[in-house]
Amino acid sequence: MAIPGGRGLLVVTVVDYARTDIGRYIEFSVAIACTHGSRPALPLLPGLLRGSFGTGQYVVDLPVSSEISVKGGKGIWGMPKHRASLDFQVSDRAVSSQSEDDYRLGMLIEVERPPDTRLPLRVAAVNYCAFRGMLMKSSIYFEGAADIALGRQARARLVLGDAPGAAALHGLGIAEQPLFTSRP
Repeated sequence: MAIPGGRGLLVVTVVDYARTDIGRYIEFSVAIACTHGSRPALPLLPGLLRGSFGTGQYVVDLPVSSEISVKGGKGIWGMPKHRASLDFQVSDRAVSSQSEDDYRLGMLIEVERPPDTRLPLRVAAVNYCAFRGMLMKSSIYFEGAADIALGRQARARLVLGDAPGAAALHGLGIAEQPLFTSRP
């Protein structure tokens, strides 16, 4: 999925699952916004007509902090989950997370806390990934409220390490300024 200027959209999502049926774990998703269909889409249109263009995100790397999450994610949805050392830090100023694989930095993301907007969200999202030579699709649904910052108000820092999951991202020319940031 292209945005104006012919650029793509890197989507980094970190979730601290405090309570689940499989226990507490952290997930650090790195994906590229995409469409799935027989025809190319004009910039921004897939964001408005998500169902018509199969808009979603192609998951490039998905480190998680629990082995049971790896088994379920790969076995049920074909997600590229792998066990890594993850942290999730929340302060009055920022939210940050870091992934390490065999003591090598995968990524570090630090997001300045957006202003308190508590915008209500009801979202359906689609994940795509490659598994055993097949394109896998899974859908997720969530409802809640989030603090969101757009454009220049959005502030974050992304550091790519040398772990295998980050290697594919080094040559992408990732912009320093995020398009938006969000925090539940």
